[in-house]
Amino acid sequence: MRKLFKLGVAALASALSIACAIPSTVSAAGYPTITLEFEHAKTNKTYDDYLISLDKQVVYQTGDKAAWNQEFKKYKDQKDTYYQTYQIKNNVTTYYIVKKVYKNEVTGATGTKKEVSPSATYSDTANMGGTVYVDAGEPTRIRVKLCSGDVRVGNVKSTKKKVVAAKIDKRNSIVNYSDEHAQISYDSKNKQYYYYKSTGEKIIIPTAGDGFDQNSAEYINSNRSSADIYLLLTPKKKGKAKLKFKIYNNAGQVTGNVSVNVVVRDDSSIFKTFSYGGKSLIQKTYGDKNYINYGRSVASYDYNYTNKTKGKLVVKANKGYKIVKIQVGSYRRKASKGYHNDNFNNTSYEEDVEGNRTDQYANGVYNGCDLNGDGDALDKFYGQEESDTCYYYKTVKSGSTIKLSKVGNLANYCDGKRYFNDDVDGSPRSTRAITKRNSEYAPTRILITYYDQEAKHYDYTYTTLYTKAKQFKMK
Repeated sequence: MRKLFKLGVAALASALSIACAIPSTVSAAGYPTITLEFEHAKTNKTYDDYLISLDKQVVYQTGDKAAWNQEFKKYKDQKDTYYQTYQIKNNVTTYYIVKKVYKNEVTGATGTKKEVSPSATYSDTANMGGTVYVDAGEPTRIRVKLCSGDVRVGNVKSTKKKVVAAKIDKRNSIVNYSDEHAQISYDSKNKQYYYYKSTGEKIIIPTAGDGFDQNSAEYINSNRSSADIYLLLTPKKKGKAKLKFKIYNNAGQVTGNVSVNVVVRDDSSIFKTFSYGGKSLIQKTYGDKNYINYGRSVASYDYNYTNKTKGKLVVKANKGYKIVKIQVGSYRRKASKGYHNDNFNNTSYEEDVEGNRTDQYANGVYNGCDLNGDGDALDKFYGQEESDTCYYYKTVKSGSTIKLSKVGNLANYCDGKRYFNDDVDGSPRSTRAITKRNSEYAPTRILITYYDQEAKHYDYTYTTLYTKAKQFKMK
């Protein structure tokens, strides 16, 4: 039995921020650590590629290769959208021109990949602050990155000490003093020389000739000292508070005031509740007897297995996440026989090979899934190629009762080969080999699309449950 569990992770980079350069050798072992530095806030929502489907539409087909190449010249400037391909079937070649149409499964938008799934964009201005999420009962370090002459943090306080307490962790803070001026960067778009302060304030250096004015007050008063200052948060109970502190430079002057929203939640996992048939599909704490795999090892044959073929599915998100869609997927048995699959019309067929008549056949759950009902098996949905074995999904609501599938990935799967050759004396000869199989277990995939509010990113996760598969009659 296959055992699958995948968590989608939004790996997003604040690409426009210029990090305060500082070597960090301190290991804050034992506590989770959140880095706080100035950054350009993300201004749009992004989507995991798994949530972007691809519909390949045949716009032209012919048996004439020259005509095929001539026709494709119409699309030479749209090669990101159109492409050429061909298929050889029973020694006959068919040439195709295919258009790629992407669809965002969250918004429903269709078009090119860039149109339906834009890259992350960021604000022109930068600042230090925002929101951090911590777990109740779990001490957490906040690593404050300082640069451009700032070396100290003070007046640290929490606005709600009953929710979360805060103090400086002096054991892990480090300071790097320097007599050099700040490192100057150049903005080619606005034709400006500048550097950033710890809080994200952009300091513009006046120009002089082909460079910046090294005698200007903005440059002379700059400094390259930097620091990593650690704060220790002690989250006490679920709630919200503000973490406030002041930033000081190496001359002891206040250079910034920072306010950070702190959200204390029960735990940092996506789900507050994720259960089927009264059993939890996630292990919140070690030794949880209500966990579906309590007493089983990950390598166990019955991992994620249940005898309940019908039960209530409950999915609720933790703070910081929003459940967008819940889908339940299962396999379907293949309707037609045939060892090969014509993906352009999603039909199976046998094939004669020159010199030998080869009759190959297969049925059961195999390749060729028309997930969007357009008559082909060329497309891609939720990471699944239609030309492969696929889950068919239906959308359900949290609290609804679902039935687990009884169709395994080898539901009455039959493959074989028959070869018809002439023997050395000219008499006919045939060879036949057949394999018939059924799956022992049937998978049901539960696919969750969710929104990560902190990252402004749509992502997914899934788990796969197993139960005994129906043993279909062999034909």
